[in-house]
Amino acid sequence: MSKIIITTTDTRVTAESLQTVLQSYFGKNNVVIGFESFITSQDNPAGDVHHAVSNCKAVLVLIGENWLQNGWAEDVTNPLRVAITSALSLNKPLLIVSVSDAPLPPADKLPESLKPIAGRIPVPLRATHQRSDSIAIANLLEGFFDKDEVSQSVYSVNLASRGKLELASGWDRFGAYMIDAILLYLVNLALEQVAREQVRNAFTMAEVDQIILTYLIIRLIFYLSYQFVSNYFGGQTIGKMIFGIRVVRTNGEKLRLVDAAARAFGYFISGLFLGLGFAWAFVDERKQGWHDKIAKTLVIKSR
Repeated sequence: MSKIIITTTDTRVTAESLQTVLQSYFGKNNVVIGFESFITSQDNPAGDVHHAVSNCKAVLVLIGENWLQNGWAEDVTNPLRVAITSALSLNKPLLIVSVSDAPLPPADKLPESLKPIAGRIPVPLRATHQRSDSIAIANLLEGFFDKDEVSQSVYSVNLASRGKLELASGWDRFGAYMIDAILLYLVNLALEQVAREQVRNAFTMAEVDQIILTYLIIRLIFYLSYQFVSNYFGGQTIGKMIFGIRVVRTNGEKLRLVDAAARAFGYFISGLFLGLGFAWAFVDERKQGWHDKIAKTLVIKSR
């Protein structure tokens, strides 16, 4: 497992606390702060930093109120600038972490090579929720170890609303589920009325059985299609749109076909035992239902 590199300029204590949590997930030797251990050449320290970033799994950039202090961003040889520039050019997972709600610097305050980070969604790391936020970051990072090459994550979404990435609450999920359940019930009611009319016009029991079987199959296909299409195209059912939440993979990326299919079928598992799998999201540390566990997904706030 390659290393996770944590960078900081003004939040060292917070970085060390986050490092402790991440080390419990990924191993003590796999999470480091800074670049001192990577620089072995006095002649080409920038090359050492670039090499370290090219071989790591993810770079975390902790941003505090005074992140741009000392003018490091204007120095093209500064290890932090080299690391961020390298991560961007190599398309490495680059998580921007807002410490205690510190705002991201606007693009006009950054040199050209660093401007892309101004449009990323920061992951919160609040002093009042430091432990839970650190665990949430660890959960997101887990996804980057599912495959060898990781495409740019959801954090590259333009920050037009300057929102924060947060897990959706159990109540938001319940509200979205109820709206979807009502919509699906109305569609099912219409399908049932058509089936009843056909049954009344049937001449034999074989025809009745065929009509009922067709009705059940269409009902199942519609239910699965609603969940599958909503998950794959944007991660939002109508209920989730109304409540401003959406489904992503545990690494923050949009769902693939296999993820959307697994989550749709996982709904049946969550529905067992009086819907205990859905209620699990209220007590789970990652706010996951059983279908989320099966598909390796999270539900986040989208606004």
